[in-house]
Amino acid sequence: MGTNGNGRRAGAKIPDVRRPMEEADCVNDMESPELDFVYDDCDTQANEISELYSYTEHPEYQLNVKAFEDIMEEFNYPPSWQRLTNKQQRTVIMKLLEHLDVAVSEIRMRATRCILYLAQGCWAEMQSDAEQAHWARINVMMLYDMGTFSAFVELLNLEIVRSSSAIASRKLAESLADSINLRVILSVLYLITEYMRTEKDNNESEYSHLVKNFKEELGTPFGEELLPVKLLSMVTHLCAGTTPHFPMKKVLLLLWKVLLVYLGGSKELKERKSKLREQAGLTPLSEDTIEIIKGMRASSPPPSAADMLENQNPGQRKLKENERALRRQTFMKQTSLDESDEQIYVDKEDTGNGSEDYSMEFQSIPSDGAQAENNPNCPYYMYFKQFDSPPPPPPLPRSLPWQSKVRQKDIDMFLENVRIKFVGYSLPGDRQTIAGLPQPIHEGIDILKKHMYTSLSEIQAEREIEIARSPLTKGEREVEETEAEILYRAMLPNLPQYMIALLKILLAAAPTSTAKTYSINIMADLLPEEMPMTVLQSLKLGIDVNRHKEIIVKAVTAILMLLLKHFKLNHVYQFEFMSQHLVYANCMPLVLKFFNQNILSYVGAKNTIPMFDFPACVIGEQPELTKECLDIGDSSVPYSWRNVFSCINLLRILNKLTKWKNARIMMLVVFKSAPILKRTLKVRHALMQFYVLKLLKMQTKYLGRQWRKTNMKTISAIYSKVRHRLNDDWAFGNDVDARPWDFQDEECALRVSVDRFNHRRYGTGGDQEIELTPLETDINSILEANIDLDDEFKENYELWLEQEIVKSSYFKMAELAALLQTEIPEGRSHLTDSHTNLERVADYCEANYFQSENKRLALESTKNYTTQSLASVAYQINTLAYNFLQLLELQTMQLAEMEGQMNHIAQTVAIHKEKVARREIGVLTANKVTNRQYKIIAPANPEKPIKYVRKSIDYTALDEIGHGARWNGAASGTPRGRRSGPPANAATLPAPTTKPPTPPAAVRAASAANTGTLGRGTLGKSSREYRTPPAVAPPQVPSHYAPNYPRRPPGYSTLPVAQPQVGMVHPNQHQSATNYSQQDLHSSMPPPPSPLIGSDGEHSQHSSLPGQRASSSSAGGGSIRGGSVSPPLPPPPMDDELAHDGFGRPHHLTNKMNTQYTSAVPAIVPDEEDLPGWVPKNYIEKVVAIYDYYADKEDELSFQESSVIYVLKKNDDGWWEGVMDGVTGLFPGNYVEPCV
Repeated sequence: MGTNGNGRRAGAKIPDVRRPMEEADCVNDMESPELDFVYDDCDTQANEISELYSYTEHPEYQLNVKAFEDIMEEFNYPPSWQRLTNKQQRTVIMKLLEHLDVAVSEIRMRATRCILYLAQGCWAEMQSDAEQAHWARINVMMLYDMGTFSAFVELLNLEIVRSSSAIASRKLAESLADSINLRVILSVLYLITEYMRTEKDNNESEYSHLVKNFKEELGTPFGEELLPVKLLSMVTHLCAGTTPHFPMKKVLLLLWKVLLVYLGGSKELKERKSKLREQAGLTPLSEDTIEIIKGMRASSPPPSAADMLENQNPGQRKLKENERALRRQTFMKQTSLDESDEQIYVDKEDTGNGSEDYSMEFQSIPSDGAQAENNPNCPYYMYFKQFDSPPPPPPLPRSLPWQSKVRQKDIDMFLENVRIKFVGYSLPGDRQTIAGLPQPIHEGIDILKKHMYTSLSEIQAEREIEIARSPLTKGEREVEETEAEILYRAMLPNLPQYMIALLKILLAAAPTSTAKTYSINIMADLLPEEMPMTVLQSLKLGIDVNRHKEIIVKAVTAILMLLLKHFKLNHVYQFEFMSQHLVYANCMPLVLKFFNQNILSYVGAKNTIPMFDFPACVIGEQPELTKECLDIGDSSVPYSWRNVFSCINLLRILNKLTKWKNARIMMLVVFKSAPILKRTLKVRHALMQFYVLKLLKMQTKYLGRQWRKTNMKTISAIYSKVRHRLNDDWAFGNDVDARPWDFQDEECALRVSVDRFNHRRYGTGGDQEIELTPLETDINSILEANIDLDDEFKENYELWLEQEIVKSSYFKMAELAALLQTEIPEGRSHLTDSHTNLERVADYCEANYFQSENKRLALESTKNYTTQSLASVAYQINTLAYNFLQLLELQTMQLAEMEGQMNHIAQTVAIHKEKVARREIGVLTANKVTNRQYKIIAPANPEKPIKYVRKSIDYTALDEIGHGARWNGAASGTPRGRRSGPPANAATLPAPTTKPPTPPAAVRAASAANTGTLGRGTLGKSSREYRTPPAVAPPQVPSHYAPNYPRRPPGYSTLPVAQPQVGMVHPNQHQSATNYSQQDLHSSMPPPPSPLIGSDGEHSQHSSLPGQRASSSSAGGGSIRGGSVSPPLPPPPMDDELAHDGFGRPHHLTNKMNTQYTSAVPAIVPDEEDLPGWVPKNYIEKVVAIYDYYADKEDELSFQESSVIYVLKKNDDGWWEGVMDGVTGLFPGNYVEPCV
């Protein structure tokens, strides 16, 4: 296979040898190699059949074999299809068809699986792929001959109804098991259709009569509708959400192949087009687009931005010495995007001033390459000797690949322009008169007429115009019942819904679609019931998903392409009707979105595993699933056939939608399609680049001069590859058709014509037309017609006349008023006077004749009077007639203006309706995700508001606050409840940056009564917690905690006897996210006091007098005994201590805790059944520490953040008793939170 995609390998060429010298071209060639893809109606039969099955369907192959063996045992036949005679095989098939009519679903589906096994070629008995394909062909033809296809279509209708009701009443999530019966039926139908399509292309097939019958059967309705219409209805039901379990890939593949067999492929299209042109009296086709492009060579990609900058600064580019020596010998010309000319450039000699002259001199390579290679005198001898290359092939023809064309409309516009320019008048409708035009114009007209091309679409459109103009004399001819006509008539009622559904499927399967959930589930026939458990299975499923989407895109694009081509050939307005609804459903932006990706990656994607393709996955010994199996692929082919096929189809669809449609071309410009299409040129395939260049050519004149200036290589490629219209000013913005205000009018007029065509031929559209009556030509009957005017119009007639007529056309109305009020009445009076004068003249002439003696003289006098009188009357009649005709002409002009205004209003209404329709279509295509959760949840136990109680301020509390210290000499000893405070330098530490939990109102009120504030000299609201947090009254020790009360029961481990200082360590920063609710959960817990408050007994060590003990006083002012005072809760750790390991704690305790806890990690809370043995059964709550705490007395617990403690008792003073790691002790309740 050649690199040019035409099935042959091109010979070596000089540009291919010289190209690696240019770095940019070399890089481009490495990134985008030329593809040898050959475009056709579909891929090979083996690939098309293998794409029918997903990789997740492999376990179902064995079910088919089991069903076959069970049924053969039931029929008393050996389980070997090859051993049966033809008669026995037909007997088995007949019995299987009888089982399809059984009401029991299990028996019916077992028969369908057995038939599917036969259609698959009885692969369990075969030894090779070729043998399996041979038997599959024989079995499929036998199955169709026995009536299997029609029976399965009826079974499909039954299964659609049954499965839809079953799925609707079951579950929402769809999987592979929900569509198992439908997939079996669709697989049988697809295999029969595919083998029929292959036999159709074989002219010497022995089954040609079966193929003919099959095609006729597809045109016959199965029940109430055709099979393609039934499949399209399945697509619309899936998009509507009523049947989400439909296997959409198999439905679309079957629809594509049914249309391909029923309507025909490219070969049938070409034959029918030639036949229709011959019937219409047009010239036969002389060019085939696909065949001509096969002989073209792919273009190089457009230059990158770096290359463009380098070309703009040639002075900064320095050639290397070896490149300079090579350039002096010979060089190839860097042409535009196509290097088809076998030409080179030779540098001139260096200039005498020492500077090198790199200007190129054009020369041609001799046609005899061998002579040049063997002749030392030839200037190219060193060239051939250096590279040792074979001689170049014969030079290609130096001409454009296409014959230029011109439309009749273009010739009419040319004649109108030159007549106005040279003669000063125009003759609308006259195509022959060229008098007064210069001789060069005559020659130009002859050239245009020589290249004039009339398409079938123009003939059909002109025919419709004639029928609309003269419906009685130019009535509808007998419509030929072609396959496309039958299909269009069946699709017409729901064709807009079909187009929207297909585009929805294409959007869901596009590789540029986002990962969000779509309302359309196209994976129902792919996803298994149980998701993969291993990495290899996940990789396999991922490849299968991508393969599934690519096959769906391929099928949808092929279906749309087939319908557009056949409808356009059958009648242009059928094509326009389908095109309009594709445009209304946003097909153009969808195609552009599809190409707005890394198109090289998409074209080269290898989402396939050859060993899992049918029939390779069932014939022979199957290897185990390994990573090497997933990597196996056809690395020799650098592209994916179906992806290139889909890209070309989408480009062809976009071309058909926009050809000669200025409004749609402007949509391409608005959507900024030029950069997207230009990136698509990186795919080096001639056919794909051809359609991309056609799209760029359409919008070149709208892109501006700057774009054309910076994309000259692209414009050169357009010139060399795309067909030219002789007077098409595509490269500039001077075309008279480039008037944007006419574009919408063209679309509206086309839509009206299409609706008129559908209404006349198929009886669809608006209201029925009024019955035609003979044209009334008698003016008397028209004048005698009684026209009823309503009273309101009669009363306001003068106002209507003034507003609608006089003000809209003042000057014309002045002339009209002069005619009505002056000239016509005067002419009428003159005629009346002339009647009287004529009678007087007659009397005078009569009397003069009788009285005169000279009769001859009297007769001459009478003749003179009569001639003058009659001439005067004739002049008056002529003047009156002229004025009356002028009056009618002015009124006609006014009516034309009113008609134009009405048409403008109608067009405005049509535009508004179109906008509304597009908006509604957009609503239909928008993805709506229903919310199944309540966003607002009311709290289960709402907090009760705390009533604010204002209490008076006790200023006596300030007496003991400040820098001074109160000496209490009576305190001779330290009570048992008193704890050792931190060292003296702890008072100089900064305040903690983390605000402690806010206590309840009652606690704050109590603390406010005992504590004052020195901040800013005020005690207002703003200064209440400005400097220091509020202090809390010290908790009371329970009455049963006597000095000799045993703090821990026997059997528990003991803590160190040493009394370390209370250290404060700030929790980790991430704990705020984990324990985000700690403030809310402990809002009722008293906050720890600040270490900077030097108020009551426990913080008397902050005094400047060492060794002194300050006595604590209660809220009531009384003293408290030494053993009854409960220690206050410790404050939370400060931020400044994070950077100091072991701050505020003894060294031995720090080392112990460091070895015990390496890092503060979230607590791992054991389950209830996994509790250790030391956990008491009667614990009341399980809590987790949110701060680090280190014991100050022997009866306290030391713990770090995230430690788990089991609470045994909660005291009223805020100190709780609990167990941690088998040790029982006290701990502050505000340092923990409940475990969630």
